[in-house]
Amino acid sequence: MYCTTCGKKLQNAVNYCPSCGAGQNASNVATMTDPAESGRSSASSSTPVLTIKPMFIPAMTILSILPLHLFMTLWGAMFFGGFATVGLGAIMDFPRWVPFVVAGSVFFLGIPLIAYVTRLKTYARTTYTFYPTKLEYYEGFFTVEEKTIDYANVTEVNLRRGVFQKMYGLGTIVLSTPATTHASGRVRSGIHLRDISNPDRVYRQIKDLLKRF
Repeated sequence: MYCTTCGKKLQNAVNYCPSCGAGQNASNVATMTDPAESGRSSASSSTPVLTIKPMFIPAMTILSILPLHLFMTLWGAMFFGGFATVGLGAIMDFPRWVPFVVAGSVFFLGIPLIAYVTRLKTYARTTYTFYPTKLEYYEGFFTVEEKTIDYANVTEVNLRRGVFQKMYGLGTIVLSTPATTHASGRVRSGIHLRDISNPDRVYRQIKDLLKRF
């Protein structure tokens, strides 16, 4: 309680202001927020509670693309090897198997290299920052996405573990929201925190953070 005549902070149930002597009644007493308390509240709401980054594991990156890797290697060897055999065979003398081996080798080595560099750069730039009332995240490499999600809009929290994630103690935490995102050119609903280390502990922390919303 504060005196509106002089602004002095008052104790409850006083009849006169000890500073200016003004009588205290409903017309000249105001309830105000202490500026220091307001500042602390504002600072608290802008202070991160939890910051998460995905864990990059090279072997898991290669394993996750293995089926596509083998298919593209075979396709590249047959298509480009055959094209080179027909196009260059008339002007160059070389064994017929050479173009197939060269084309297959380029795809066999190039696809994992591209996947490795892309995921490494993406994970290095990806950050999920949890504040008392909202989540801010930044993710992507070729396509960058920045977004803020209020906890009131999160409808469900799930923890998922893929086969390769189990091998390395990682997991994906999914925050379901009505809104959609456009990560890596794909439309999806909610926020996917991929390849998080100690997923059980982080999952419990996020659930505790969202309990009051």
